Amino acid sequence: MVGLGLLTKRAFGRVNTSITAFALILIVTLSSLHHVAALSTSLTVNSSGTISYDPINNLTRPLHVEGRYVKDDLGNIIYLRGVNKPGFEDHHAGIWIAYDEYGNRRGGQWHWNEYAVKANLDEMKRRGCNVVRLITAIDWWFLDGTFWAYDGSLIEYKQHLRDILTWANERGIYVIFTPYQVVNWRDSQATRDALPYPPYSNPGAETFIPDEQAFIDYIVTVASEFGKYPNFILELWNEPHGDARARASWLSVAQQCIDAVRAAGINNVIIIQWDYGVWANLLFRGAGTVEWINDPNRPKGTNVVYSTHAYRNYGGLGQVYDPVTHEFLRYGYTYEEVLDAFRLEKLNWVGEALNQPLLIGELGANLYAEDLTEELGGFKNAFDILNAWGLGYLGWWWRSDTHRRLIDTYPKTAPEGVALSPAGQILMDAISEGRWWTGIYSNVSSPILGEIDVTDGAVKVLRSGDANGDGHCDGYDFAMLNVCWLAMYPDDRYNPNADFNGDGIIDGFDFTSINVNWLLY
Repeated sequence: MVGLGLLTKRAFGRVNTSITAFALILIVTLSSLHHVAALSTSLTVNSSGTISYDPINNLTRPLHVEGRYVKDDLGNIIYLRGVNKPGFEDHHAGIWIAYDEYGNRRGGQWHWNEYAVKANLDEMKRRGCNVVRLITAIDWWFLDGTFWAYDGSLIEYKQHLRDILTWANERGIYVIFTPYQVVNWRDSQATRDALPYPPYSNPGAETFIPDEQAFIDYIVTVASEFGKYPNFILELWNEPHGDARARASWLSVAQQCIDAVRAAGINNVIIIQWDYGVWANLLFRGAGTVEWINDPNRPKGTNVVYSTHAYRNYGGLGQVYDPVTHEFLRYGYTYEEVLDAFRLEKLNWVGEALNQPLLIGELGANLYAEDLTEELGGFKNAFDILNAWGLGYLGWWWRSDTHRRLIDTYPKTAPEGVALSPAGQILMDAISEGRWWTGIYSNVSSPILGEIDVTDGAVKVLRSGDANGDGHCDGYDFAMLNVCWLAMYPDDRYNPNADFNGDGIIDGFDFTSINVNWLLY
């Protein structure tokens, strides 16, 4: 522990030392811990560490876009980090499974169950997720209220979505609504269509979306239905792709969707994507990039977020070739390889050069990979880099089967919860490690902690405990801590820069962060 004698004029620079204030910190360090438990019923710290606060219901807050950042209505930067939840592309009730206290299975592919939905959302929240991306088929929207020909079940799709939005909102979780295909898998049994309007590869799709205008109308109808929910985020279409003509068509239709939604008075965040995702050849320096975001004809408007996907087995973390024979060797996985790939793909360029927000909508690991150690190593390195760049991301997928699974078991009664897969553990660790945030009181534009020199704007943030962002921990940081001591969010005295563990209160935990790194440069 740092002794009182260290609090000298040298340590504080020109700041007048307050021995009394420092002694108070020492005395109340342990006694303050009970305040943390008291927060649990009124405060949620989501994956970015940003606090979604409501004194009664602890709800999410409306989002908007400012430059490269997504922010809430208090001005806090929100880094959307969570999971993809499939199910609605298969069935109008989705796939929600959990086990109750008696070990009974609740829910399933064919059975909507409130307990199962809430149990899964609870586990997402407990693991630190602040967003879930729902994968869906378009046809359910038009079939709602009818009996499904496949099994005779009543389709109550819209009400299920309302319930999910409500229950997710109560847990501080944003919901990205993502049309994945026009006709559900059970009825189509075919490949996904490149675009959500003709020409189609799946028979029957034209019944629901016969042309471009029909798709625009569908998007406006969905936005009008759910735009009142502060946690509703609309993604227009998953992985639109094709040739140059298809790209021009999609960028135009996407712009019309944005204009029509805004004309309807709906301001929720809209997500736009082009192509399957990114890839990079680390030898020949070629890449599939996100340069389309700089296209003069790119969709634009208020509260627009751009997105892409990255998978190692498709080259998203880099393709490594023999420099002599030019033969393909393997996919990238080391930190240096992944960093090189992401730079070639221009993931950092979107925010740094274009000042536009970018979300990695899908990032998944292959648990059946022959080089599983390298696969998981690359998965971890990818998240480390995305955290350092302050980018949001969603892991693929929240299911307990297949090679992409994030969980090995569905939720069981607490404290057991879900059993994470190796990939799921890496994702949740990354979300936890990426919790650092900045809010309306911050003097640091985007804190990035760690023992590396990272510059964001004019401020260098080197380590936890550096409250004023000058690169080291000294008396200045204690002075800032003293000013907001025992302040709780959203008190006026609360300063997120001094809340190093992101628990919503300035207390002994934060004092310890400065103490551990005392006078380190």
